[in-house]
Amino acid sequence: MSTDDGRRRYDLYLHETQAVKQLVVGDATTNVRLFRARRLRAASLPAAAGFQDGATVVGGLPGGGGPASALGVVEAALRYAEAAPGDALLVLGHAPDEAQARARARGLLAVLRGDEAAWVDDAAARGTPKELQASLAWAAQAFGWACDPGAVDGQVGPATRRALSRFRSAYNAAHGATLPVNAPVGAEDWRALFRAMQARLAGALGEGAPGLRARQAALRLHGAGAHGCGQAWSLARVRLEGLPATADARVDVLAFGPDDLPKLACHAAAACAPNACDVYRKGKYRAEPLAPPAAPGAAVRVRLVLRDVDDAPLAGRACELEVAGARTTHTTGPDGLLELDVPAEAHDATLRLLDPAAPATVVVPLRLHDLAPPGEARGQQERLRNLGYFLGDLEGEDQLEEDAPDAWRSAVEEFQCDQGLPVTGACDAATQARLVEVHGA
Repeated sequence: MSTDDGRRRYDLYLHETQAVKQLVVGDATTNVRLFRARRLRAASLPAAAGFQDGATVVGGLPGGGGPASALGVVEAALRYAEAAPGDALLVLGHAPDEAQARARARGLLAVLRGDEAAWVDDAAARGTPKELQASLAWAAQAFGWACDPGAVDGQVGPATRRALSRFRSAYNAAHGATLPVNAPVGAEDWRALFRAMQARLAGALGEGAPGLRARQAALRLHGAGAHGCGQAWSLARVRLEGLPATADARVDVLAFGPDDLPKLACHAAAACAPNACDVYRKGKYRAEPLAPPAAPGAAVRVRLVLRDVDDAPLAGRACELEVAGARTTHTTGPDGLLELDVPAEAHDATLRLLDPAAPATVVVPLRLHDLAPPGEARGQQERLRNLGYFLGDLEGEDQLEEDAPDAWRSAVEEFQCDQGLPVTGACDAATQARLVEVHGA
């Protein structure tokens, strides 16, 4: 606005005092240049969605999935890095304790870069019982393994030890590993959890392990890549417009253009020096989401394993999925795994295997719905049919068991034989547990 004598009046916001003062300059002919703040991309992980009582990263805490989870933020960063390979990433931790803030930032960076040695060393040295329990609960949710320890209370009792044994058994079966089923917690357990997170991340990106490693190897970092800010930048103090942070305790993942890199003098010493910060305080940057916002509407994750008639995985196979008239292309991983999100309201889909050398396109109709619990006959039937043991109609709640008991029993016996279980034809507790492990949910 102008004063009565033609001069210009500007409002200045003073961050440290949170006060507004007015500045009157020049006359009517004064040239004033206004600069738009430089852009950075930002994603923020609330500590409650990625950590327990320490610094060990948990892939996705139960109920905290999606973009707010640790793997959701890492996935967004990797997708953005592929689209903008010239930008550099910086991970900044925020916690009441300076050392914990740094450790959390380093831990998330290790997941982002696939740095197994750094993550495992830190988790094995500092991992707490709560972090172990939360990680086992995440694995149960992510893969359908029977390794949920129940309450995350920091008490390593029978339930946690049983969950750890089941995690080891399921991991061994899925990855051909040889973790001892009954042994104290050790570095190899944390290594298995890290590799499980990386496998989940590769599936979310629609790639196998080599593709994920290629993405991670191509990442550009700014400086050391990770620093801790302690509690210097609570949300009340941050004046970075557009920062999507929702909690004081958090880890921010920031991406800067090659010509807009911030100075890191605030981290020259062990502790953060907020007065020298070039990111959060000085108004130099304006934040935008690190990844495009998710499409409106809820989605569900669909996991398919494609195998040929000899039960060998169809690895690296190009596929086309059609849901509600929309078509998307995907590629199976080395184990034939295909993971993708579909609208929650969708009930039917069509999968086409794209092979130019094949005489005809293989078309697979899919029914999309929630699986019944594995303790129910219908849940057992659905899982066996998905694994190729039964191809009949399951329209009735107990139709298979009532109308075709011989086929139902035969399917169970065949599965038990394949899995080295006692062949009884009854889907007992041991068979149900193995069915969940093999099926994946």
